[in-house]
Amino acid sequence: MIVDAHVHLFPPGVVADRSPYLTRDEWCRQLYEPPRARMATLDELLRSMDEAGVDRSVVAAFPWRDQALCEEHNAYFRELAGEERLILLATVQPRAGRRALDELKRCLDAGFAGLGEMNVDAQGVELADEEAWGPLAEALVEARGTLMIHASEPVGHVYRGKGQNTPEKIYRFALAHPELKLVAAHWGGGLPFYYLMPEMAPSLPNLYFDSAATELLYDSRVYRSALELAGAERSIFGSDFPLLAQSRALAHVRAAGVDPGSPFFGATAVAVYSR
Repeated sequence: MIVDAHVHLFPPGVVADRSPYLTRDEWCRQLYEPPRARMATLDELLRSMDEAGVDRSVVAAFPWRDQALCEEHNAYFRELAGEERLILLATVQPRAGRRALDELKRCLDAGFAGLGEMNVDAQGVELADEEAWGPLAEALVEARGTLMIHASEPVGHVYRGKGQNTPEKIYRFALAHPELKLVAAHWGGGLPFYYLMPEMAPSLPNLYFDSAATELLYDSRVYRSALELAGAERSIFGSDFPLLAQSRALAHVRAAGVDPGSPFFGATAVAVYSR
């Protein structure tokens, strides 16, 4: 089984006309104002999965700053809950308090796997804000749900959506919530490289990393390095579709020589996103 653990879909109304949302959400404007920035429909995703040989996809919502927009996005995903090839993630505004917590529980009750892709820069709330994040983390732990969080490298080139949620912030959050299944997207901004420190892995029992957008961030040596350091049981294939085509992302990792039978391609994602 091949699982793409990081893809994005928007409600049909947003795909048809994004312009109102560009003015309502600054992060959306940064990422999607250029006409070439793609938004995919469900049919496009399913067709891509068939062409690439992807069996299941973990579908992330957008990290809207407005709780009402999060709820609008989640409502569309609840319509997709019967699609067996999709694993759904919701988003909420952490500072929305009880309203956010109720929305998370509504989505978990509908069969969602958790929250994602949450983004502290887009939503204006740092992981260190325990008042905002603590209740959400507790609800996810209770439901055996997963949190996927956007991560960024503290060095290197600047790009749209890079952000400031760097490895040390994710590390501290994971330490504070050891029972929470936490997926740090985009290789956690480089956090797996610190697993050369022998105390790291044992102190972070439920921290995982996905490979979304690897080709835009690293050369192909990153796969073997990260899988060796963090382990294939802590590493998850993700494309960041439609930013990158699923077939292209799979070709990139296969060309790097990763064992085709590695749990990186599917088994780890199934375990992490199962409740």
